[in-house]
Parts: sequence; structure tokens; C-alpha cells
Amino acid sequence: MLYESCEPSKDKAKEYHNAVFVGIDENGTPRHGHKQGIYTKGKKFKGNIESSDPRYSFHYIGKRNKLYVFEAPIDMLSFITMYQIDWKHDSYVSLCGVSEQAMLKIIELNPRLNHVILCLDHDIAGIETSEKFYDILVDRQIRCDKLMPEYKDWNEDLKASLNFSVIPAEEHPQYNLRDKICIEINEITSELKNTDKSLSKLNSLFHKCKTSNSEQIVETLKQLSAFSLLLAEKEYIQMGTSEGIGAIQRGLYSRFRAYENRSRLNSRLDMIGQEILKVSKYQGILSKEEKEIIASNYESIAQHSLKAIILIELQEIEHEQKQIKEMIIQ
Repeated sequence: MLYESCEPSKDKAKEYHNAVFVGIDENGTPRHGHKQGIYTKGKKFKGNIESSDPRYSFHYIGKRNKLYVFEAPIDMLSFITMYQIDWKHDSYVSLCGVSEQAMLKIIELNPRLNHVILCLDHDIAGIETSEKFYDILVDRQIRCDKLMPEYKDWNEDLKASLNFSVIPAEEHPQYNLRDKICIEINEITSELKNTDKSLSKLNSLFHKCKTSNSEQIVETLKQLSAFSLLLAEKEYIQMGTSEGIGAIQRGLYSRFRAYENRSRLNSRLDMIGQEILKVSKYQGILSKEEKEIIASNYESIAQHSLKAIILIELQEIEHEQKQIKEMIIQ
């Protein structure tokens, strides 16, 4: 359901017109309302009506097994406008924000919806939300794919097709850094391949991180990550389950999640220390299950090291940008 509202301002001097996108529950009762201003000048108003139930935001249910997920109703309608062949057979939900509640409620009420396509915004928030939802759905054994608009969102893509000016997409800086740093870690892994792979050397590298020199910390963390991958490989080889260092390196790359990397640097270093402490508790002859846990701990150390490097480099980039901005102002 979609309608236009006409609401007076507090002083009764003006009228506000909004598109109101209504979400209904399984009984056909309106439970959610999302308002968006329809003026063409100035910043448009957006917001959910007070007391709306986030589980029942604006949506459409078809008969097939696919569910397309969007941030805003306008994005959902823009997507359908561009790709409208047989659109009624599939299901669509606008989250009216970035909460997963409406998506999960629709899946709960419609068990046939076992293939979710995430169509969130092409910006930092949209990218992080997509990866978070992907992990939630995969954990529930629901097939999940991602579709990203070429520009900032699907409405911008629609505008571009009509030759209107558009807001460009925004790439996530953490993923650009991940790509570069993983290549550097892989190169160090090759250099360290024939060195002694002992826990004491891992400890030694970790203690070198306790310095105020950020450049030195970054280089040490790269070595720590690379060495941890080699230690993980060593455990897998002893279990007879190793797919080689290449598979472990790909795991470091693919398991990185920007939405999980919001800790402070000291907190991330503490996590590395905790993982090393876990490994050091294992002594003597170990079972296969214990060795699997140790290998997983080593991979966690490598992942925490990667995330710590990204945090440091992001701080350096922000500092440089701030200095450039100050110079331009002066």
C-alpha cells in the first residue's frame, strides 16, 4: 500500500506532503509506515512513523522462492521499474533502514523463500550491512547472493538510465586496503616458508608490536600474520588435511569482514595476545580435534593482525587527508 499524506506544520502555516509506504502483517493489518517527502527542492524528509513494527516494513510477496532485499522503498520500486519482466512472481522487502528484522520475518512466514538476493546501497553502510546479512543467512543455511547498483542505490541507477544527474557509488576503504595488504602478507609467507615454525618465534613477533612506531607495528603485524598462516598449515599437514598454504591464504582474504573491524588498535592487539595464550596451553601429544582448534587459533591470529594493520593504515590516511585539508584552508 502506498499513499500521499498531507500534514500541517506545527504553526499551521505550511503543509507537508509525503509518500507513505505501508507495511502490513500476515493478517492484512497495517503495522509499519515509512514516510518520504516528495518535494523536488532541498533535502527530502525520510523516516518511519512512530510505533512502527520493524518486522513488517513495506514488502511484496510472490510465489517463487526468491526474496530481494532493499534499504528503502524507493530503491525497491526503482529496481522493479528497471527489471519488471515477471517481477510479480518474486518477493521483495524494503527494510526502511538497515535492520534485518523484516527480512527474517518474511522468511519465517514464507519458508519457501530459500534464496535471498541482497540489493543494498553501494556505499560503506550498505556494503557492511550486506556482509553482515550474508553471514546471518548462510549461518541459517539459506542461499544468499548480492547485487550492487552501479551508482549509490537503485534509484540513482534508474535516474542514470533517464539521463538525470546521479550520486556516485562509494567503495569501502577497508576492502581496498585488504586487497593490498593480503598480497603483501602472501609475499612474506613465501619468504618465511623455510624458517623455523615455533610458537616462541610467534611470541617474539607479537612482543615487537608493543611500540609507538606505527610503521614498525605494521611491518611486524604483516610478519605475524604470515607466520601464523604457516603455523596453521603445519597443523593441517600433521592432520593430513592440508589443502596447501594457498587455500589458507584465500581464507584470510575471504573471511575478512569490515563490519567486524571497529575495535580500537589496542583491543585488536589484546585479541591476538588471547589467541596466542590459547595455543600455548596445549602441550604433549594432541588429538586431531585439539590440532584443529590450534590451527583455527593461528588463522584467527592472522585475521586479527590483518584487521589491526587496516586500522592503522586507515588512521594514517585520515591524518594525511586532514593535513591536506588544513593546508588548503590556509
